Amino acid sequence: MEMRGLKGGFQKVKGHLPFAGILALLTIVYFIQFFNYQLPGRDMGLAHAPLVETLRISYFQYGDLWPLWDPYSFGGDPFLMKNVYGFDSVPGLLVFALDDSILALKLSYVLFFFLAGISMYALAVSLGLERRYAFVAALVFMLNAHVIKLLKWGWITSLGGYALLPLVILFGRKAIKDERWATPSILTGVVFALMLRFGPDMKVGLWAGLMFGIFLLFNIIIGFSAKKAVRYTLVALVVLLVFFGLSLQRIIPQIDSLNLGARSQTPWEQASSRHLPASQFWNRLVEPIRIPRVQAQGSGDHIGIIAFLLAGYGLWKLRRNKMVLFFGLLGLISVFLANNTFGIYYALWHLPLFKSMRYLDRSLFLFAMAGSVLAAYGAREFFSLENVQKKGRWLFPVLVVVLLLNIWVFNFYHYSPDLKDWSDGKKVIEENNVLQYVSKQPGNFRIQTWETRGIDWGTNLWNAFLQLEHIYSYNSVWHPLYMNVYLDAANNNPAKLWGMLNVRYITSTQPLNVSGFRLIQEFPPCTVCFPDKPLIQKAWGPFLYENQYFLPRAYIVPNTIALIGGDDEVRFVTYQILLHPSFDPSRMALVKGKERITGYTIEELS
Repeated sequence: MEMRGLKGGFQKVKGHLPFAGILALLTIVYFIQFFNYQLPGRDMGLAHAPLVETLRISYFQYGDLWPLWDPYSFGGDPFLMKNVYGFDSVPGLLVFALDDSILALKLSYVLFFFLAGISMYALAVSLGLERRYAFVAALVFMLNAHVIKLLKWGWITSLGGYALLPLVILFGRKAIKDERWATPSILTGVVFALMLRFGPDMKVGLWAGLMFGIFLLFNIIIGFSAKKAVRYTLVALVVLLVFFGLSLQRIIPQIDSLNLGARSQTPWEQASSRHLPASQFWNRLVEPIRIPRVQAQGSGDHIGIIAFLLAGYGLWKLRRNKMVLFFGLLGLISVFLANNTFGIYYALWHLPLFKSMRYLDRSLFLFAMAGSVLAAYGAREFFSLENVQKKGRWLFPVLVVVLLLNIWVFNFYHYSPDLKDWSDGKKVIEENNVLQYVSKQPGNFRIQTWETRGIDWGTNLWNAFLQLEHIYSYNSVWHPLYMNVYLDAANNNPAKLWGMLNVRYITSTQPLNVSGFRLIQEFPPCTVCFPDKPLIQKAWGPFLYENQYFLPRAYIVPNTIALIGGDDEVRFVTYQILLHPSFDPSRMALVKGKERITGYTIEELS
């Protein structure tokens, strides 16, 4: 009986295996130059590789599967309290399996790319599309320019969420169609929970939630009945309960971290950046005009002229089909949000969590998804034409080839032939002479890069792999009182105030004449460290200085001053004292007291 069940299950998937195999082969060919230790001087190498290495160190050196603290950023910073991936993510699982941060990270991009195709294929099949048309949807969903943009910049958290987008509609549709709606509702909640782990910054997750809400509302309105409204409401509640039940241990600390940081209230001017003007609709969404150049790097989100024509044809031919109408509406809403048409994004910006988001054009995840599904519908309708049916056996492969030419060959391919800003990840760490020297020095101390005075591409890669503790970091979430107040004030007297942060070593690209800094050595430059990225060259000095005002992590002072008053008053006086030439932090500490002197007893003051 069990063997019959296995045979029956195999027969069900047997017809899909060739298409899955082709998608796997396409993935391997697409990433053929990716299977090595090369890293780009962008987010993949400078932000995500250090995070994966932090996970690896935590587990393999300290036996901690759930690191709460990152000692290599901002002088010590919460780790999994922030929106970063943990052991329960694809990069996390791979690094524990491989014990190799760079390979684990790069393989994660490959798996997410492949998963995007498989999940879109599964959605298209669930919509009743034949296998070959589901394959068309998968190709468009994997190879559109929006995905290329994610890969180009290395935005793995967005790619991870994007790969799961189709499954939200797949299981959500089953939940509202099937009599046994509980199981698919639970699975939808599980998909959202996985989306949080694959893309913990929820740059895609929030849009997926909006998409699911639109999907439920759309289906309630079409053929409205009270019974349907109640059932769909129950579906939504189950999805929310499952999602929060599986995710609260990440959501609560992330919200707390967000509220403490600079991103809790993103100004509208910043939130509305990367606006998509109507004049760029064609180039950004359909096909960039790049005559006389055929293949060129772009920053668009286009699905290609072939897929666009197929999508338009499918939308016109099946305008009475409920799912076709939904995906047409979804694509339109996505564009309206990116354009802020009728102030729609401005209204959304006032909602919780959306208030912390940036960039209007992030909504175009949804356009790419809608365009992929509609292109599959259009292909089916095109091949159902009587004249085309007769030539279908050879014409469909021609369509696939033309589609690949349009969205792959003629699109920008970011791994070949231009790899100038890529360097061998192992070599850039081994041949950073100045930081290799610092990493071998005894004791507990922190470091600083003289040119780094804010959030920018800095030394995260070397900090994590060499286990150096830096007082800055390349991270979009920081604490304003530390970054905007203390470190800003420290620029007035870096030796003393950096020394209070346990900073012992400072690297610089130029010779320095700063009181309190003693030159140790000028080191040989790192010739293999992203030579085409001038902004990153500060990471290897070559000048190294020792801070003569360096202080240990903990020590006892003979004197203290209690500062009494409100927060703002105490903060103002604190920095006046810190910056005063006579203040010696090695002999005196400042302690914030109560708001009023009357709040103390005689015994406390004596």
